[in-house]
Amino acid sequence: MNPGEWRERTPDFVLAQEANSSSMDRLCGEAGFDWVVMGAGPSGLRPPAPGDRTVRQRGSAILGRGAEPRQRSILEDAPLPERAVLAVVDAGGRPVTVASYHAPPGVN
Repeated sequence: MNPGEWRERTPDFVLAQEANSSSMDRLCGEAGFDWVVMGAGPSGLRPPAPGDRTVRQRGSAILGRGAEPRQRSILEDAPLPERAVLAVVDAGGRPVTVASYHAPPGVN
């Protein structure tokens, strides 16, 4: 789906997997989202580590409209924490937790 289609459909949140910082930042701007929470990458919750393979530079992401999340986190104890991203946002005056998860290959 191209950014224009996301802009027309106006979802409040988009949950993405295999996300990289440059494509998510571009999508956020072009599709009219107000913020993005990245699991991996330079602007992600899990910064790149020396020796990371390419697969560790991509993770899950949450794009949203409206106020910035109250809280952003990853599941630190998960084998690939950048693939489990959470954001606590205000929805109708109450906190709502939004999560994006990408199961590693072989996980059922």
